[in-house]
Amino acid sequence: MTTDQATPDETPLERHASWLELFFDLLFVAIVSQLAHGLVGHATAGRVLAVVGLFCPLWWLWVSFSYFSDTEERDTPGHRIGVLVMMACLVVTGGGIAGALHGDPALFALGAGLTRLTSTLLWALTVSRRFGRRVTTRTAVPYLVAGATWLFSAVLPAPACYPVWAAALLLEAVPALRAPRGATATVRAAIDGSHLVERFGLFVIIVLGEGIVQIVAALGATGRASVSSVLTGLAAFTLLAAVWWLYFDFGSEASLALLKARPSDVWSLLRDGFAFGHLLLVGGIVALSAGLGAAVAAAKDGNADPEAVRLVCTALLAYLLNNAVVGVALGISSVRKTAAWLIPDGVVVGAVWAVAAHLPPGCAFLLLAAVLLLTALPSVLRRWRSPGGSDRSITAPG
Repeated sequence: MTTDQATPDETPLERHASWLELFFDLLFVAIVSQLAHGLVGHATAGRVLAVVGLFCPLWWLWVSFSYFSDTEERDTPGHRIGVLVMMACLVVTGGGIAGALHGDPALFALGAGLTRLTSTLLWALTVSRRFGRRVTTRTAVPYLVAGATWLFSAVLPAPACYPVWAAALLLEAVPALRAPRGATATVRAAIDGSHLVERFGLFVIIVLGEGIVQIVAALGATGRASVSSVLTGLAAFTLLAAVWWLYFDFGSEASLALLKARPSDVWSLLRDGFAFGHLLLVGGIVALSAGLGAAVAAAKDGNADPEAVRLVCTALLAYLLNNAVVGVALGISSVRKTAAWLIPDGVVVGAVWAVAAHLPPGCAFLLLAAVLLLTALPSVLRRWRSPGGSDRSITAPG
């Protein structure tokens, strides 16, 4: 899939994220901030589960929009208005995050229901206009019922609404696992893999950006920053930079190569490696960001925050395990190569978690960044020494 524009020699231009897609992503900058803020200073098991419960339906909504925008190429006034209406509903959802974390989920559920009903209508109109087909009852009903279920849950108190949310989310996610057929197969064949890889990469940038915001805000909130808080902030940034480097060198690039090598499997690869495979990856970075901010804030007086360090370690371990499973499942990396980086990384992360209360501020983050970069170093050197830096093989966490 390419844009309708072409160069003078009629060669189609490569598809990139549109201004409307980027505007949509701005909402998720605020949403990710709300989720991360909910963990700062409250990294209990119950709060982590609550944030995960809110993040899953929001993640699936973003994924659904990304697939929808990938198939809708025309930038018409009607399309823009429809997306802006959906964004307005999403503003309500995001505004309900803080309340949901404190036992008042009504606003979150109301926004989630309205957003899903609006997105289903937009999807039906796109399929009808672009592919000349009507959305079948089998395809539309699960999403309409899911939207109605979210609306119904808005009148239920916590925790009675939570099982209803889980049922609604399953109604949305399960159809994506079915084999292509009919109009759905036609739509799936039109998916632009490289565009969606870029979209998911942009979302990873959003959550990494939240980590930077947390670090900068923590430094600014300390008044006159101490040497300890500055050094801890720099160590936290080093860890974020390591995650960024490894994801885009060993995850995003390898995925693009895989999509080009297996064009007939683009839909399933995107579904398994990105729509489902990025859920824990992105969620892990959100939690990691919250932990970094809390640790930098605590370092003002030269204190370490063991709870924040353990949150970072847990989030990083979930991130690494997710990447290992996805890489092996998709054939990006072998079990042997994956184990070569996962085992040493996991051991160090676990050791840092265990001794978090005894480490100086910032030391934990430098250790974590060091082990990530050292295990990736052989692959990084091979890539940069190869002609054109074209070695995209995965042998390190990404």
